[in-house]
Amino acid sequence: MTNTKITTYDEVTQRIAQLTQIKNAQEIELKNNVKSVYENFQLKNILKNTVKDLANDKEFRQDGISAATGFATDMVVGRLFNKNNSIRGFITTLLVEKLALPLIKNNKDKILSFISGLVSKEKNKDE
Repeated sequence: MTNTKITTYDEVTQRIAQLTQIKNAQEIELKNNVKSVYENFQLKNILKNTVKDLANDKEFRQDGISAATGFATDMVVGRLFNKNNSIRGFITTLLVEKLALPLIKNNKDKILSFISGLVSKEKNKDE
């Protein structure tokens, strides 16, 4: 912003118009910035950005896959051996988990194709 000497009424009105234009442009920019900040702080956008960042994080994906595998193994083995009934059931479950987890990890593709085959057969049967 430069300081210029204003000597006439026309110069004053021209400077006022120029400053009004600058003010209006700054108000529009400020309004857009506030709108952008508001949108970024909405819960859905925070979750979306967080999920997007986590999906791009290789370490998190590997940890997520291993956690999901462990959870699925616990659930299946718990259902099969009724994990919460007795001490013997609990010990059996632990042993089966220790044996089943490496088998599941090594044969993930075969297991998924087997399950998808069962699902498709069941769908065909219903039709």
